[in-house]
Amino acid sequence: MFYDLISLLSLEHLASGSSWFMPTLETFHYTGHLILFGCILLFDMRLLGLASNLSINKLERLTVKFSAAGFLLAVVSGSALFLTNYSYFWANPMLINKLILMALALINVALFHFFVAPKIFAWDSGVGTPWFAKLCGATSLLLWIGVIACGRLIAYY
Repeated sequence: MFYDLISLLSLEHLASGSSWFMPTLETFHYTGHLILFGCILLFDMRLLGLASNLSINKLERLTVKFSAAGFLLAVVSGSALFLTNYSYFWANPMLINKLILMALALINVALFHFFVAPKIFAWDSGVGTPWFAKLCGATSLLLWIGVIACGRLIAYY
C-alpha cells in the first residue's frame, strides 16, 4: 500500500524528461547537507572544547536556525530525489542505513536539547564543557558523518 502511494507521487517523468532537473535537485540536496553539517561541525567542535572562549549560547542561537534550514532543504530535496527512482531506492541498503543514522542523530539532538541545553548558561564561555555535552557533540559528529557517507554510497548499491 505504501509503495502504491509512492508510485502516485513519482517524479520519474521529470528526471528522464529534463536534462537540468536531476543536477539541480542534487545541488539543492548537497547545499542542504553543507549548511546542516557546517553548522553542526561548528557547534559540536565547541561542545568538544575547542574555542571555549566563544559563547556557546550565542553560537547555538546562530547555528540552530541555519542547521534547521539546511536540514529542511536536504529532506525536501532528498525526498524528491527518492521519488525520481523510487523502485531503485526502495530497497537500497545505504539509504536504509542513512535513514537509521539520521533518526539516531535526531534522537541525539533531542537528548541534547532536553537534558543539556537548559543548563547551557552555567558553562557559556570560559568554563569546561560537561561530559554529557561532549558525548552529545562527539555522537552528533559521528552520526552526521555516517549520514553523509551512506548518502554518498547510495549510488554504488
